[in-house]
Amino acid sequence: MTKRITTLCAVAVLAGLSALPSCERRQEEDRSPVHGDQGEPGYVVAVILDVSGSYLERIKGKNPVAYKFFLKLTTSYAADRAASSDRILISQISQKEVALLWEGTPARLRRDFPGPEAFRDFVLARSDPNGSRVYSGIAAAVERVLHYPGVQAGRTRSAIFILSDMEDNDPAGPAQKQRLLDGLRRYAKVRHGCVGLYWVNQKDLVDEWARHLADAGVRRFVVEPDYVVDPPLPTFD
Repeated sequence: MTKRITTLCAVAVLAGLSALPSCERRQEEDRSPVHGDQGEPGYVVAVILDVSGSYLERIKGKNPVAYKFFLKLTTSYAADRAASSDRILISQISQKEVALLWEGTPARLRRDFPGPEAFRDFVLARSDPNGSRVYSGIAAAVERVLHYPGVQAGRTRSAIFILSDMEDNDPAGPAQKQRLLDGLRRYAKVRHGCVGLYWVNQKDLVDEWARHLADAGVRRFVVEPDYVVDPPLPTFD
């Protein structure tokens, strides 16, 4: 059974993406713009967007329900943490091997992107829908979250939101799946962490990933199937 996430205010740090009328457009670069700002964060939030062919309609189709949900995540919690040292990590799942695309503070996010549409364009320009490296992309995000000493020590709250059907077609998939499961077991040991999966293939994978998360020891998680039109947001204490 899935478990509703019941603690953590970390998603408030994502509010910076919604705002942002007069932000400066960042200079486009070929390399992945992963930023390493100073200071131990109070929150680390990772969002992984599946932009492979099987999921892409939910990101940029006529009714991009997953992207709308992503924007809802970024705006529903109004706490202003723009001056904080919190970290936001954005990753993509596709044929591209580089999963982590952007990392920085809420203030940096506001500076780098003039609004949510520019951010989606940024992600799509760095992806390739002709493949789906689900396991390796999520594993890399989990490992990056665990990279922060404050997360492992329980001083930093964290959340990992995965918008994916969880259909992997990477030839290296079995080894990468084990890498992901190992990472989830390590992540389950942190004091303040939670995982959310959204629009998962309900025919085959919802029960499987709920079981994997439970077996890994993750205490706060939710796995939402692909037939849910408007999945509920996590609730927080």
